[in-house]
Amino acid sequence: MGTTASRTRRTARLIQAISRSKHGITVRQLCKATGGRRATIYRDIDLLKDSGYTLETETVNGEARYSIASSELAGRALSPREHATAALAHRALAPLAGALPVQELERLLARSRNEQPENLRIDIRAPASRAHPDHLHTVSDALASQRVLRLHYRGAKDQSPKARRVHPVQIQVVDGAPYLIAWDERAKALRKLKVARVTLAKKLREKCRVPSGALAAKDSLARSVKVWSDNPIDVRIRIAKAAARYVHEWPLVPEQIIEDAPGGAADVCARVYGVEETLRWVLRWGASARVLEPRELRERVVSELSDALSGYRGRPAQLA
Repeated sequence: MGTTASRTRRTARLIQAISRSKHGITVRQLCKATGGRRATIYRDIDLLKDSGYTLETETVNGEARYSIASSELAGRALSPREHATAALAHRALAPLAGALPVQELERLLARSRNEQPENLRIDIRAPASRAHPDHLHTVSDALASQRVLRLHYRGAKDQSPKARRVHPVQIQVVDGAPYLIAWDERAKALRKLKVARVTLAKKLREKCRVPSGALAAKDSLARSVKVWSDNPIDVRIRIAKAAARYVHEWPLVPEQIIEDAPGGAADVCARVYGVEETLRWVLRWGASARVLEPRELRERVVSELSDALSGYRGRPAQLA
């Protein structure tokens, strides 16, 4: 009869196929839609009935057609465990408050607001959204409908927000903050934009047109340490023995390779896209980290630490 997971997937496809059919669907059609055999489909139909679904049956040309009233699907409440699972997912998606998938979850939970959810004994403390929900809704709506966005956006080095026309590609959450990966018309390149820095977002009627070659750059943006992305560069960073056991907990990038080093230390080897955030990662380790390669990153660390020390020695440096 198959595993529980396969039965669950098949049942979900069965419900979807029946609910989408306007005039009912036959067992033969359900076999094709779900990949199940006739005997299996009949068992699954009985299982749906036992679960509380009311299936309407109509015989057309000698074949039974099954359908589920749309009103029943819309009004079906979640079970206590389903409600608890959906609520857990909603908390985990807190940084995306306002986005279309989160609003779907909220509608789902609202249908069962009178149910007492099951205690799953799992606690997720996700950070609150750092982006305005209205802006995130507009961005996700434009992404879903593949429409161009007009944004007023204040970059890290901008004194005031600037107008941009972008073609959305993907939303990515980094350290609890949502970012939009989009093709920027003026820059003629993909950019990773922090949604919290958007001061105005408007979906336009124009369809997105992202150059096919640009989509390859999306992978390099995704593989950046956090947000900043540049040319690929190989790094080797030595972590002292006392801190070496933590490198798995605080990785530079998921694809990093950890090699044993003399004296119980560990070398973190990775390919990164730009050194800006690798620099910040190294500084977080304090005296426990030392850059071995490349020279550019090593010099940046020395410069950053020298500037920081100048504020504690003699006359403090003027902070900009």
